[in-house]
Amino acid sequence: MKLIAFRIKNFRSILNTGWCDLSTDNITGLIGQNESGKSSVLEALDSFYSGELEEDYLRSDGSYPEVCCSFEVTEDEINNIFVNFDLPIDLIETIRSNRSRINFMRSWKGVSVKDSVLDLEQDSMNDVWREPEVPESQPAEPEETATKTDTTEPETATEPGGGSEEESKSILGRDDFLSGLSDEMPVFELFEDDASLLPAKIDLADIKKGKSKVRGIKGALNFLTIIGINPDDFSEVNERIIGARIRTANKNLTKEFQSFWSQYIGKNNKIEIEFELKHHDTTDPATAGQPYLIFWVKDGAELLHPAQRSKGVQWFLSFFIQLKASALLTEKGQVLLIDEPGARLHAKAQEDVLKVFEDIKNSLQIVYTTHSPYLIEADTLYRLLAVQRSKEEDDNSETQVFGAHQLEAASEDTLLPVYTLIGVGMQHQRVIKAKRNVILEEPSAFYYLKAFRALLDETSEMNFLPSTGVTKVPLLVNLFLGWGLDFIVVADDDDAGKRTLRKIKADVYGGNSDEAEKHLVAIKNCKGIEDIFTKGDFKEYILRDKKLNYTEDNSEYMGKNRDSKVITAVKFAQSVERGDVTEDKLAKTTVANIRSLLKQIKDRL
Repeated sequence: MKLIAFRIKNFRSILNTGWCDLSTDNITGLIGQNESGKSSVLEALDSFYSGELEEDYLRSDGSYPEVCCSFEVTEDEINNIFVNFDLPIDLIETIRSNRSRINFMRSWKGVSVKDSVLDLEQDSMNDVWREPEVPESQPAEPEETATKTDTTEPETATEPGGGSEEESKSILGRDDFLSGLSDEMPVFELFEDDASLLPAKIDLADIKKGKSKVRGIKGALNFLTIIGINPDDFSEVNERIIGARIRTANKNLTKEFQSFWSQYIGKNNKIEIEFELKHHDTTDPATAGQPYLIFWVKDGAELLHPAQRSKGVQWFLSFFIQLKASALLTEKGQVLLIDEPGARLHAKAQEDVLKVFEDIKNSLQIVYTTHSPYLIEADTLYRLLAVQRSKEEDDNSETQVFGAHQLEAASEDTLLPVYTLIGVGMQHQRVIKAKRNVILEEPSAFYYLKAFRALLDETSEMNFLPSTGVTKVPLLVNLFLGWGLDFIVVADDDDAGKRTLRKIKADVYGGNSDEAEKHLVAIKNCKGIEDIFTKGDFKEYILRDKKLNYTEDNSEYMGKNRDSKVITAVKFAQSVERGDVTEDKLAKTTVANIRSLLKQIKDRL
């Protein structure tokens, strides 16, 4: 089961988020100003899983929250979970019609766990177990009775434990369905900053017993999980062998940690992580000779315990250990909720946080909040949800959440990390180049154009930069002009795109058509970049449903459809990258349109 969307009602500043899709690649970032409600989203998701509710989560009107989570569940998962039941006739077909989504709703009548109820949210799922109404006028079926001429042999009683497996199965009931799926639900865990901080030392006996109140126990257990050593291993092999395993573990863990933590202490020394197995001396008879582990964080010749390091190093070490261990320990999936990761870290170390996310994203899901440009990337804007107050000047107004395809509706203050990222990218020479920059009006165009280049094997340098909506393009143009950077603008050939290009032509090029022509491109006859495709190609390779029937343009259909334009574009780009979609599979008209657009861009760069 994979979490794919959520909806939150009546939780702190949140009145109703509506359904919010999570990123398909398991990393979702919530951006927004302080007090916008980002943390409330994480707390609501945590409460959905645990059933726990705090008094200060309630709104001032006294209404109780309702948190819904939508999970993608495959038919194979359903069959495996309920292998001991016969499924209701309509169950699988209903799940198919819901596009493999099953929605759960957690509601409360009080603040304790016992006051919470987890239930199915979709009417269509509940209908599977709803008895059909029988019209009053319809006579009941007469009962069949045996006659004297009946030659059917009576059923033979089945011995206990006998009979076929099919005979012993019962029809899956609604309660069993709800209970079975909730048991398989991914574990939601709210990351705690210092939960996995390594102790200076810890007794091996406490680790074996899993004493939860012992300081540093979680960090020590996670540490051993990462290096692949069981606490019992320390007593089952001789000292020489365990010493060799410890040295190997220290070397491997340090190498892995350094691949994520890129900073140096001073000019030359990188951090190293080590642990040792020691035994208590005879000072205390109760522990004399008993084994314990001692942990060090080294740099060069300096040897310090983890808690003696800076707050930033402590945080990243705890973060690294917990996430890596979680990725190894999870069996039925995990959703890790992280509030403001790296708030104590230098900008370079914040970028290292993203590297850890990338490393574990195939093992668990991550939902995190940030207002730092160093914790987002220009080519993964599809991962973002923008969180802001409906009235930004009023901290008591309700919280709104905008998906990646709705970023244009978010305020410039909310999107400040995205715009700051552009400046950050210029400084690090990762996002903006001195020349050959192509400003696009939205993230979906970014992914389509990257895919188009790959489809046609176009090698010319084109540095695509997505805005968060066509109305934000002039802002980027002004920034580029201020920085003295070369650029062109590509916009849709719809009313909004035409207005934007006219504005840039007037404001930047003084109405000079020849100069404007060198820098401005309208995607001809396309009200959206989706119109580059023929309807047949769009249905088959973008919407992945050749049987769809619509008369409007592709872009108009997408505007009415509830699917995210960005996510759809990302999936197409991924299919091109995998080689599932190639030039020869597309209609000649589609290929000609793509080639024409790329030529227009090349001619202006």
